[in-house]
Amino acid sequence: MLSETRSGIKSPAVKCGKKCFVEPRTMAEPWRSQAGFRAAGMFAGAEPAAINKWQHVLMPDENKMIVINSLHWLVQQQLIKIYGYVIMPSHIHLMWEQLCMNGKEFPKNSFEKFTAKNLVNKMKQMKDMALKNYVVTATDRQYNIWLREPLAIKVFSRHLAAQKLEYIPARQVIQAGI
Repeated sequence: MLSETRSGIKSPAVKCGKKCFVEPRTMAEPWRSQAGFRAAGMFAGAEPAAINKWQHVLMPDENKMIVINSLHWLVQQQLIKIYGYVIMPSHIHLMWEQLCMNGKEFPKNSFEKFTAKNLVNKMKQMKDMALKNYVVTATDRQYNIWLREPLAIKVFSRHLAAQKLEYIPARQVIQAGI
């Protein structure tokens, strides 16, 4: 599979036997090596992933662990690199870099699919009435846990990375009312 990079170059790259996003570094883009991010078509990004209808699904620690375990697995598989995150009751703030495809899907899609499936299964086991809030009439799914199309911000510089990393824990303090 060929992945298209930001410059429009289509190139397969292999790292640990996986297809990865690669974009050649140029002298016109010296910030990449300074920022410490990999030269990748999918640059580091700050992304809030919100629960559909902003429900407080991530309040229980067991549900937070579903998110953490998914992120941990993606890191172990060398599919993503995490720079920072915070889990809120209804969403997460995540600064990460997607390094490689997970088979035919992006790591973001793998993350959302895995966590949604586990959260739905947990709600079914607990006979949680809140599950009805996520029922959809789509052909590819019965439930939609994650809000579609979160506001993702590509991080292209050290300055922007530092700003986003400072925002993540500050957001937790604001939400807590401290």
